Amino acid sequence: MGTGCQKSAGPDEQQDADAVVERLRAHSMKVKEAEPRAVLPPAGGVHVERGEAGFSVKPSREGARRAARVVLPEEAQRPFQVKDLASGLTLDVALEGASAAKAEVVDGYVGMISSSARSRA
Repeated sequence: MGTGCQKSAGPDEQQDADAVVERLRAHSMKVKEAEPRAVLPPAGGVHVERGEAGFSVKPSREGARRAARVVLPEEAQRPFQVKDLASGLTLDVALEGASAAKAEVVDGYVGMISSSARSRA
């Protein structure tokens, strides 16, 4: 996901989220016979905009074609929405057992880190 959204969390929360992104970027994974690749590559080609419905993921370039619209919630326990723009099919998906973790935008990604995960970091 892309950059471009101001977050309202305090500096301590931002530092924790930044640390999680840094740890993920330090790892790589092997996919079948291909070269290892980053678990969390740099976010490119999209940006995140905060709106009334949550965080909308949009292409960074004007006129770029989108296949889907993705809207992520402000809290992990609320559903997110994916809409196929060609067919109009919309899915609302909720994560069973998700906490009330608040969404944060860090380096182009939307992450939701629970307070219990923060205390373990």
